[in-house]
Amino acid sequence: MDRWKDFLPRLGQWISENRATQEGRRILALVILVFLAWGSALFLHFNARETESRIPLQAARFASLAETAQAYRAALPSRKQAESRTNAADPLAAASETIDRLRVKDRLKSLSSSTRGVSLELEGLGPEETLSLVRELKKARLSVTSAEIRALPVGGKRSLSVSLLLGGQP
Repeated sequence: MDRWKDFLPRLGQWISENRATQEGRRILALVILVFLAWGSALFLHFNARETESRIPLQAARFASLAETAQAYRAALPSRKQAESRTNAADPLAAASETIDRLRVKDRLKSLSSSTRGVSLELEGLGPEETLSLVRELKKARLSVTSAEIRALPVGGKRSLSVSLLLGGQP
């Protein structure tokens, strides 16, 4: 213990005496570089240990993700076939179901079918309802071929009048 108490003052004295000489500067630079290399090696060693401990967790997460993706891919074709059978047969029925689902039947101005597709006209919709209509039509696999949207002031509020020409997606 006494040796260490005596070591530090002698080290300080040696540094102050030799830092002016070129050899002393070289030794100090070498000591500093050794400590930096040693500290970097310790840092990298502990960081590598931490990274190695995370590998099994990440592997388990990836395996779970791959399993979920495989289950999704297996379920997806049957769902697509069922949707395409119902919607390809009657786009008018799909549009009507969409209007019923959104509960905007009271604002339906017209719904008709022609060789060009299904014509749909609604009045008094809000912006959120219009977005919901577009989302539901997309879910029903009905594409919007043509659209006309007009903003009308009704009772101090802005409501939308929407005219759409719809077609089924293949």
